[in-house]
Amino acid sequence: MKEQLCHLLETVRSIAKLEQYLKTEWGITLKEGALLCLLRDMPCVKAGTLTQLLSLSESNASKVIASAEQKGLIARSCGATDKRQQCFALLPPGLKLLQDIEQADLPWPACAQQAQD
Repeated sequence: MKEQLCHLLETVRSIAKLEQYLKTEWGITLKEGALLCLLRDMPCVKAGTLTQLLSLSESNASKVIASAEQKGLIARSCGATDKRQQCFALLPPGLKLLQDIEQADLPWPACAQQAQD
């Protein structure tokens, strides 16, 4: 158990380094990056669905969405049948940023590196 806990600590530290790199080099948080990834694969997603897929509270998801929207990376639109429902989509600058990040040499955590292999 001790070794597992120590390994988990190393993973958390690696993820914190990745988060700092994304903030410094690309101006986004890890959660915003995850949001961009989700929206690339899904054309128009409701806030509740994003909250679930990002595993965030409604309040935290709202902050992440608002931040990405303010940065011009995503856009919100009204639902086709219910104008009270909003859905979110990736904008061209968000897609470009995501593609640039994916081409960069990121300081991936060891566990993420293993998952890619």
